[in-house]
Amino acid sequence: MIPKKDRPLIIGITGALGSGKSTASSFFSKNGFSDIDLSSFLEEEIHTRGISKITRKVIDDVENEWQNKYGKGILAEKAIKVLGKGKLFVVDGIKNIEEVEVLRKEGNFLLLAIVSEKKERIERIKGVNKKEMNQELFKQVDCEVVCTKIADKFVENNGTLMEFVEKLQKVSKEII
Repeated sequence: MIPKKDRPLIIGITGALGSGKSTASSFFSKNGFSDIDLSSFLEEEIHTRGISKITRKVIDDVENEWQNKYGKGILAEKAIKVLGKGKLFVVDGIKNIEEVEVLRKEGNFLLLAIVSEKKERIERIKGVNKKEMNQELFKQVDCEVVCTKIADKFVENNGTLMEFVEKLQKVSKEII
């Protein structure tokens, strides 16, 4: 990656549900990156509408509405509005190619895919209320991740948390 002067370094995080995206985002946040969670824009909109219970269906409905009205890159466009020059950012929750394209234009962007075997991901989300997650919804969401095919770097997360953090440290050193 050839750095663009006075442009932020942006690491985009993508991956299937339960792969470790939030853990990766948290790792970068603890290491000097400002964290932007794309779903937070949707949650803000839901609260603005006076909806008190945020469910996966409500989030999906608002996201689909916005994408139909403003285009599939709308969440990335909202993220760009909070970026600062010369800073480090991690953008969590990238789900479509249009979001990647918007972010690539903005700065020094690297798409990091967190990959994990399905059985590992199922174990991670068991017992955790991921906005009303269930097996059927897990199957549906699991099929939506298309950005892993165009990722710049991959981090496998099938072992312990310590092993995952060590892999993230190595990637972080390569990037910075």
